Amino acid sequence: MIRYSTIMAGVAGFIVVCLVGLLLDRDWERVIISAAVAALAFGLVAQWWMVLWVQNLVAAQEGQARLATQQAQAAEKEIEEQEESQKPAPGPVPTATPTP
Repeated sequence: MIRYSTIMAGVAGFIVVCLVGLLLDRDWERVIISAAVAALAFGLVAQWWMVLWVQNLVAAQEGQARLATQQAQAAEKEIEEQEESQKPAPGPVPTATPTP
């Protein structure tokens, strides 16, 4: 995904600078050199942006997983507390009385 975006940004930069250079009636050699430099710059910026984007997506996913785990643990703890509160309190043990 990152490689594909880097290539696409480089191609886009090359095409844009070629078109602008040709529209401004620049020399062909100057247009090609400028377009090559633009392709490199566009590709590097796109790669930096995509790496940053993917890292943030991974961090967000890890944060959501951590939050889900904490919520599940809190729910389990609450269920255990409810079960303990519903248990009858230990009282005196009834003794059997002999019947005459």
